[in-house]
Amino acid sequence: MEEKYALFTGCFIPTELPHLEKASVETLKSMEIKPRYLEFSCCPNPRVRSVDENSWLNIAGRNLAIAEREGLDIITLCSDCYGTLKMAEYMLKNESKRDGVNERLKEIDLVYDGKIEINHIMDFIFRNREKIAEKIRFPINLSLAVHDGCRIQRPSEVVEYKPNDMDDLLRLIGCEIIPYHFRDLCCGSPAATVNQAISDEIAKLKLNEINEIQADGICTGCPLCFMQYDRIQGGNVPIFYYPELLAIAMGVHPKEIGIQYHKTNAEEAIEKCLRS
Repeated sequence: MEEKYALFTGCFIPTELPHLEKASVETLKSMEIKPRYLEFSCCPNPRVRSVDENSWLNIAGRNLAIAEREGLDIITLCSDCYGTLKMAEYMLKNESKRDGVNERLKEIDLVYDGKIEINHIMDFIFRNREKIAEKIRFPINLSLAVHDGCRIQRPSEVVEYKPNDMDDLLRLIGCEIIPYHFRDLCCGSPAATVNQAISDEIAKLKLNEINEIQADGICTGCPLCFMQYDRIQGGNVPIFYYPELLAIAMGVHPKEIGIQYHKTNAEEAIEKCLRS
C-alpha cells in the first residue's frame, strides 16, 4: 500500500538539477511512497534569517502549515530546506512564537500546530534501509569519498542525521568508503554569495585531497554541495547524489535518471562499476 508524503523540492532543484529530483522520486516510488507536490514557496533560504528572522519564520511556518492542512509529513531533497524547516519546527515549539506566526497565517486561512514530521530524504532512506536492502539488484562497486554537508547535520539538537548514516547506506548498495582528512569541511558554496574566489578555493582544497586518495568519486546527500563540486572541477572526480546511486542499484537505468547530465564523468564511472 502506497504511503503519501509532501515532497519539498526547494527552489533550484526543479530548475537547475531536475535529474536529482527524478532520481529521488524513482527511489521513493520503489519504496512504495507516493510523493505529492503542494503549493510550497521557498523554504526560505537560511540567509534570509540573518536579515529578518520574523519574515523567515512566517514563510517557513506557511510551508509547514500547508503540509499540515493536507495531513502529510514532508520529505525534503535539499539540506538547506531541511535545515530551515527543522529549525522553524524547533522554534515553533515555543508557544508565543507559534501564536505570532499563526496570527499572520490566519490572514490566509492557515494554522500550524506542529502535527507533522519533516524528513530529509537521507534520514528517511536510512530509517527504511532494511526494506531497501531487499530491493538491491545491481551493487554499485565504487570506492567513494563521502561529503555529508553542513546543514544536514547541524545543529545536532535539531536534526537527526549522523555521518555514519551515509557510510552505512553506501555499504548497503555495495560501495566502499574511502576516509580522508577534510570530510567535514564545508563545500564552500555559501561563501559564493560574498566571494566566488574563496568559495572555489574551499571546494578545490577538498577536491585536491580526494584526487590524491584516488577515490572513484564523491557521494553527498546535499544538492547544493553536489552542484558546487560538479560545477567547479572540470570533470576529474565524479560527484553523485545518493538517491541516484540507490535508484541505479534498485534497477533504474542510469540515463532514465539523467546521469548523463552531470558535468563530471559520472556516466563512465557507473558503466564501469556495473560491468564489473
